[in-house]
Amino acid sequence: MKIPTFVLASASPARRSLLESAGIKAVVCPSDFDENQIKMRDATKLVQVLAEGKADAVADFLRANSHPQIPNPKACLVLGCDSILVVGGEIYGKPKDAEEAVLRWQKMRGKVGELYTGHALINTKFDNFEMAAGASIVRCQVTKVYLRM
Repeated sequence: MKIPTFVLASASPARRSLLESAGIKAVVCPSDFDENQIKMRDATKLVQVLAEGKADAVADFLRANSHPQIPNPKACLVLGCDSILVVGGEIYGKPKDAEEAVLRWQKMRGKVGELYTGHALINTKFDNFEMAAGASIVRCQVTKVYLRM
């Protein structure tokens, strides 16, 4: 079976490193998806919509453009991801800067939170693969996070 090019719709070094540690070599192609346009109170749905939005944006880009590291950009697997932290019922996305990050950690000290991570995998049009061409899979995983004092 021919292996499709695996595309990571993220510039996150941590996500790339995680894939590499699992033996998956990914081409990084960050999304230009505007996360700020999505407002939801359901954390599971939010990360799934954000992950799928990122994967869709990159898949659409690849269907319409060439890419120097992808032999056939119209036929590849695209992975979009997003994570949010929920503490005390409040949803936290990425802090805008280091100062905001420090203030958040001070506020959250000693609490327990939940890290929601959404994943969306899109098969742009790769025919010789177990996942149907044009199909997508969207999932969410929740991890309990204990924030130190």
